Amino acid sequence: MATQIAGMQLPKLNSVEPPKDERSLGEATFNYASYDGRFVIGAEPWAFETRWSSASQGSAHLYNDPAAIEGVAIAEGITSIGQATPDVVASADFTSRTRTPRVGQVVLLRNTASFFAAVELLEVGYPAVPSGNVMRFRFAIQTDRSTDFSPFASAFDGRQALTDQLLAAAADAERALRAVPTGEDSTDGGIVGIGHNQPPPEFAITEADRAETLAAIDAIREEAVSAAPSTSRLRTAGQTIARVAGKVAKWIGGKTDAAADEFAKAVGKAAGVAAVGGFAAWLTLQGKLAVLVDILGKFAG
Repeated sequence: MATQIAGMQLPKLNSVEPPKDERSLGEATFNYASYDGRFVIGAEPWAFETRWSSASQGSAHLYNDPAAIEGVAIAEGITSIGQATPDVVASADFTSRTRTPRVGQVVLLRNTASFFAAVELLEVGYPAVPSGNVMRFRFAIQTDRSTDFSPFASAFDGRQALTDQLLAAAADAERALRAVPTGEDSTDGGIVGIGHNQPPPEFAITEADRAETLAAIDAIREEAVSAAPSTSRLRTAGQTIARVAGKVAKWIGGKTDAAADEFAKAVGKAAGVAAVGGFAAWLTLQGKLAVLVDILGKFAG
């Protein structure tokens, strides 16, 4: 019911347009506790206003309530959009107002213009606070009114390739991270210093930084192979790695060629060679961390 002020009716605060993704193919993330659970995929005449509500961790209710949605159904017996063939669509049950898909299932929607869409649930949050009700899904729309979604299988094959790239980048970053000294290391551990009466050389990161980054890399590995990767956990890990990469980059930037020359003169030829080798390890680490952050951004979306 609208609010009245001085004889005028004002719309409710939830009377706003829902978020949209007008592509016919893609992956989307939104908070289904907002906008009355509405999210629009596609563009007219093949637009679909999806409407969701909470069910439990890993599942959600989908409704056919929006005016332009003719029906919703679960595509039984399949786990990916590319497996939705005409036979699967033909056997789907659209006779209920609501369906409750789980992560790993595919739901079908038909709009009033006789177009079909397939939605594959990847993640459904169910926390105690509304801000954590995040849903992530893939979707595909047949813009020719076909019911055959098998051509979309190759479009999502790139996800596995991206997963492989992410795991490889994580391994490279871990190796590079373990190869450098940290702020808690001492000259007694074999790290080159300027002399016994002077402090050890400055290190880019602390041992705490290394431990935190290794934990972030472990989290990335776990989520990369999960059936329902946690976007929030991946983003937290990415923030940690980006922060440490920034510290390393800043440290490298402060090491000018002139300072490196003076350092080499002070410690002698052998130590100078070791110092150059150590500096190269920091350059490698910064590069590997940057690559990991870049691939992680593509993976998490």
